[in-house]
Amino acid sequence: MGIFSKVFKAGTTVSEPFVFGVEEFFQLKGMDDIVVVGTVRGTIRTGDNILIANPGDDMKQIFHSHVAGLEQARKVVSSVTNDAVGIRLSVPAAAHLRIGTVLFSESAAADAVNGMYQATLGNSFVKLRDLEISDEELNAMSMSDIHEVWSYYSFYKKQQDLTEAQVEEGTQKIARLAEAFIKKLFAADSVYAVFNKRTGEPHLFSQTLRREDGYVTTPPDIRILPAASLPMYRSLFSEETFELREIKNGEDKKGIYNFLGTCFYVNGACGIGLVSGHQSISSEKLVPPPTYEGVPQASIPITNPDLMRWILLMGQVPEAPATEDEKTIFSLYYGFFLDNLLNAKLLVPMQTEGPMDTTEPDPEGSVTIKKDTTINLATLPGKHEKPAVRMYTDWNRMKSVFDNEWSGMVQPVSGMIDVFDIALNVTDHPAVGCYIDRNTYEEALKRAEKRKEQ
Repeated sequence: MGIFSKVFKAGTTVSEPFVFGVEEFFQLKGMDDIVVVGTVRGTIRTGDNILIANPGDDMKQIFHSHVAGLEQARKVVSSVTNDAVGIRLSVPAAAHLRIGTVLFSESAAADAVNGMYQATLGNSFVKLRDLEISDEELNAMSMSDIHEVWSYYSFYKKQQDLTEAQVEEGTQKIARLAEAFIKKLFAADSVYAVFNKRTGEPHLFSQTLRREDGYVTTPPDIRILPAASLPMYRSLFSEETFELREIKNGEDKKGIYNFLGTCFYVNGACGIGLVSGHQSISSEKLVPPPTYEGVPQASIPITNPDLMRWILLMGQVPEAPATEDEKTIFSLYYGFFLDNLLNAKLLVPMQTEGPMDTTEPDPEGSVTIKKDTTINLATLPGKHEKPAVRMYTDWNRMKSVFDNEWSGMVQPVSGMIDVFDIALNVTDHPAVGCYIDRNTYEEALKRAEKRKEQ
């Protein structure tokens, strides 16, 4: 049973395996008992002990009850097998009964419980109600509930020949689900993100598709999983490549928001994929792009998301691409990397001997270091005849290596390439960096000239 395993007290009766999904429920007038309506898989009998759980909840609490009565077609029955049924039982208030709640026997398999949970949400909210969900029901749903309903709805609608008006109506309904998911995401205690073991960063998921006029790469997103979804979807992520890392929200409930902001506006992710990745939410719907209107140029953080996006995607490809597909994909990423290289503003770690003597900042916040000031730059032995200067795409990566005795000088690649090669983003994770020599720079220049001619 795994997480759903529960042992009954001595002396109680344990039935054969069954699972039941709650599609409707109502309180009996003048009584504490509740009637739940849905479909049972297996055989359920009056008097059976049952467990009650919401597989979509992050906290996997399981509650006890027993079957006080069964009814089919307004007739009292003693047992039901693989059919719709109404069940009378007592439900603790803490169980938070809702559509998608699962009743099951102690001997039921976890896969059967999860499968009933998914099927019940799909049948109830999609097949029967076409995503007509009340505000009260939506508020009661968890992030995992919303993902399952959204996923089922998208799959179900793909099988149908829809009119333009029906597509637009469906888009609006999905937008409502996405808004609800976002609210619950930022209110959660924590979620899980899929990290890439090579880069040490959230994995960027992207597809490269062949078209008649060439290849196209989809905007990459990261993958977010509520804790409740881990048992159902963990197998999608190979432990050899991925790590599922918990992102805690903290007491101020800003941890998830800040984490996503870094993913989008430092690493270059374009949104989040929910759980299996078939549903996604764009970055601007989650964390608006930072605005620096009225902020002095010198105070604006250095970030290069448009460059970092392609560095991370290249870093996720095996070191020696073997297949033609791997070579093609790497080549595409490398081309986009070159397209964004020339305009990047990069940080050069530097130290001065004694206090730094500079002019007053100009209106753009730039200063000029006065003559005869001695500057030390962080360099490494280069791959060719000249040394390589270390440069960084953002302060986070530079500060992960250099302490506060080092400041950062902002330079484009063109400002250093005549004197040095460039070792970009040298950290504990080599896959988040690359080596730039004169040949790389000239490749970028040639691509820029071609774009101007087109």
